Amino acid sequence: MCGTYITISRIGAAAGTFLLPILTELGGPNLAMLVCACVLFLAFVICLIWAPETSPKYLKK
Repeated sequence: MCGTYITISRIGAAAGTFLLPILTELGGPNLAMLVCACVLFLAFVICLIWAPETSPKYLKK
């Protein structure tokens, strides 16, 4: 399963590198920052819902 996560992260990094200049050309830096902020917010929500808590005070014994 770890390989799948690494693959997804690599695809996302390549897509971001490819799409950022295109977004900047189409809509300027404001559009590029808006798209980046939306992607980061989506990642935050996904992590908030599905990522396990790793703090020692919340771990079940």
